[in-house]
Amino acid sequence: MSTLAIPILMYHSLDDSGSVVSVTPDVFAGQMQRLAERGWRGITLKEAGEFHEAQGQWPKKSVVITFDDGFANVYSQGLPVLKPLGFSATVFLVTDHIDGCNDWAPPPPPLGHLPMLSWSQIDQLHEMGHELAPHTVTHPNLLTLSIDEVSRELQMSSDALTQRFGRTPKSFAYPFGHYDQVIEQATKKLFPYVCTTILRRAQHEALYALPRVDMFYIRTLRMFDKLIDGSLDRYLSMRRWARGLRSSLTSSC
Repeated sequence: MSTLAIPILMYHSLDDSGSVVSVTPDVFAGQMQRLAERGWRGITLKEAGEFHEAQGQWPKKSVVITFDDGFANVYSQGLPVLKPLGFSATVFLVTDHIDGCNDWAPPPPPLGHLPMLSWSQIDQLHEMGHELAPHTVTHPNLLTLSIDEVSRELQMSSDALTQRFGRTPKSFAYPFGHYDQVIEQATKKLFPYVCTTILRRAQHEALYALPRVDMFYIRTLRMFDKLIDGSLDRYLSMRRWARGLRSSLTSSC
């Protein structure tokens, strides 16, 4: 096991639909139980980032748990698993869709439209020590916006949570993982800890450009064990290459 790397796990919805953004509640529960059995902790991105800034390395035997978008099933399916284990997570919220649904774009099939977290549920997550962080206001592809529009998406989503909790958020995740150098510069002015969707464990990357592991790819406990101990890195590299190839072919069409 390498002490120089930390898995940042990327979940979206905990449901049985089988969509590309879904992990079943049973699979999620099994993964969290396996972490606990092996003596690992589930922590927030803010906890990991602050530890790295203070110590110059990632905390040992720790995994960062993140949820993108803020589906209500994070509360109904995720919280009952995390709470008994003493694990904390970071939930990236699309602030204009709180108390709404995932209708910022056609949802991937067969997910359909699902409810998002309510402010009441978010308040409870906050009180329990989970990190609530921005994922923009409307979940756009930031590459399609002007820099002024990007800045508004970043600032307004941050402001919504600052006003709610009296504390400026430190973490952020790019919608769809899309950004460029101009967007990165605007983002890191506001948030010291920023997640991408680059598929690997975090090692020596800048804290404002952190990779994550899309948990759609990690469906068995055998694979999960390998992810945690670092022996899945070659598989992740091949998946990353294949994803990049598909993206380049799509953009050239």
